[in-house]
Amino acid sequence: MCRPHHLPVFVRLPITMEIIHHRFQKLKFVERNGQQINLLTAGADRNHLILYVTLIMDIVYIDANQIVKLDKAVRSRFKLNKKQLAAESPRLHECFLQKRRNLIKIYSQQPSTPKREKRSCTPRLKRCDDLAAYNQLPNLRIYGVKKEPQKNTDQTVIGICASIDVVIPDEHISVSHRIGRNKNGRKCRATVVRFVHWRTRQFIPINKKQLDRNISISEDLALTNLTIFKYARLKVEKKQVYMWNELVMYNDGIKRICLNSTGHVNSSIDGKEDED
Repeated sequence: MCRPHHLPVFVRLPITMEIIHHRFQKLKFVERNGQQINLLTAGADRNHLILYVTLIMDIVYIDANQIVKLDKAVRSRFKLNKKQLAAESPRLHECFLQKRRNLIKIYSQQPSTPKREKRSCTPRLKRCDDLAAYNQLPNLRIYGVKKEPQKNTDQTVIGICASIDVVIPDEHISVSHRIGRNKNGRKCRATVVRFVHWRTRQFIPINKKQLDRNISISEDLALTNLTIFKYARLKVEKKQVYMWNELVMYNDGIKRICLNSTGHVNSSIDGKEDED
């Protein structure tokens, strides 16, 4: 069971530090205009940000604390402030998702793949999922807000926050937008907002009970956790399953459990064996 106060990342440690060093030396160069550019020197620019981050993801053991350090290292390396790095977030998130799609192909779409190789994919899938979840921590989703032509989504978010006594300066919002398609105008499209500062974002869920009853706010779960969340809510009363810092939690009245797969839902709620 994972602890609810941090994001665990389950990764098999490399065999030796020599292997890490060898892989790092081999992979840290990229081609540009026929020349090799070292990602760790001044020759690399911000266009190589994703390459730099994913390089580290691939060859270095990462846990939640190291992700925070990585964030600082990347900002320092590419001379970015928090807001500038947040603006790069969609590209990084898509990179995580693409890595996961590639792993899924190996894991499930090739029956002839040896079991040993499939097993090696499992911790890597978990790592991609946890990185995607960590990347979406500063996000919130707002439902039930009608679109106002004279307002952009940033202004709408600021107004909603003001209604629950949370003051949000313009510069504390990295980006916001509506999602999904408007089906004949029958339902308001949700708004996704990404905040620059984690602490700013935290004030909103704390005060959301003051919201108008037609408006709701939830965490912006990564796809895997959203699937687990919906599956678990089909099994038990909705109040027993909730989101907490991008984790899916189940409270049975005695203890709370972090659900990390649909198989884990079965074993925790139904008492069946975890098949994942």
